[in-house]
Amino acid sequence: MIKVNSNNHDQFYNQAELYDIAFDFKDIKAECNFLLELAPNAKFFLELGAGPALHCIEMVKRGLTSTALDLSNSMVEYGLSKARKN
Repeated sequence: MIKVNSNNHDQFYNQAELYDIAFDFKDIKAECNFLLELAPNAKFFLELGAGPALHCIEMVKRGLTSTALDLSNSMVEYGLSKARKN
């Protein structure tokens, strides 16, 4: 078991590309489908603790005005880079 402290946390989240690879198994489209089933008339989307902002990027593709927030500067920069590519 790995004991998580703020130093481990910072090291992990500062490697945004590795984080993205580690959580690549997630079905972002299905998760967004579920969220939109809950709020079918949504026009805005807010992703807190967004990491690489994958849900936010998907929601923009679906026409929602979207905002992603994360404490990690590395994640924010990585998310912005992914958004620009999409």
